[in-house]
Amino acid sequence: MNLNQSFVAERRAAMHCAALVSAKPDADSRLTAFSRLGSALEPALATRMAAVFNANGWTCEAGEAEVMLARELADKIDPVAGNFILPVGDAGGRLFATFALPPILARLEAMFGGDAGAADFKPGRKLPSSIELLLKRLARSLTEALGTCLEAAALRTGEEATFSTDYAKLAVFPGQADAVVMPITVAAPEGPAITLRLACRPGTVSRLLTHFTESGAQPKPVMPEILPAAIADVPLRLRARLAEMKVPASKLMNLRPGQVLPIAVARSVPLFVGKHRVASGAMGEQDDRVALQLDHVLLTGDNA
Repeated sequence: MNLNQSFVAERRAAMHCAALVSAKPDADSRLTAFSRLGSALEPALATRMAAVFNANGWTCEAGEAEVMLARELADKIDPVAGNFILPVGDAGGRLFATFALPPILARLEAMFGGDAGAADFKPGRKLPSSIELLLKRLARSLTEALGTCLEAAALRTGEEATFSTDYAKLAVFPGQADAVVMPITVAAPEGPAITLRLACRPGTVSRLLTHFTESGAQPKPVMPEILPAAIADVPLRLRARLAEMKVPASKLMNLRPGQVLPIAVARSVPLFVGKHRVASGAMGEQDDRVALQLDHVLLTGDNA
């Protein structure tokens, strides 16, 4: 008897035997499977959103998955949105996520002390760095949440999500291809809810669900470190470096109380928060106090 005999039949040769041919999953089973993934994702994503936005009480609800043409999905996405190809899946297909921008921009405005309800949120093609960084953090949080209900084999460790505000540039799905799409809403007790869509090709659903576990080992939840106030109200220690001197060790050893050291104050005095320079200015006097008149601020525009 040949123990090395292969019993794996090619699909065409095995067509005569139903036992050798796996059934192709129908559309309903794929939708059900994708919805199960959405249900498992809800608590993990709510916890991570609470950490990102520094607030308790976030809830997450995954809507019913549906199959639509890729061009129909494209029509539902705003011209400027937070679009990502997530590092989840294999070479045959990845997960795609798109975040609606208006609620994210409103929350960012509120985080920095603005009025979220009064602002006009119409982003241009080029987003400010602060918004782009927040979107990438949201995509990372979504990937981490998916990692709590998918085995490690489904995650592409070490890769970052591919980002573009223009859906067409990502070329995720051919226009006439089917896509399985699931809407997700993440809401806090106050402020607008974050809305996103998770999508992939039908075949990707089948491969992802081989790594899906509802009762497997779950990582410890990430508890948000709640700050006592909004980011705009958190006090930062501002430090002005008035002078910088080089003194030989022999002179330091001979320093005495009452001794006068001549110090030349720089024309441009830098201001620091931690190790980061945020502004600079010239020394002067105001109301019998030493004052600093700013001539260069590094916290405006894309530097914010």
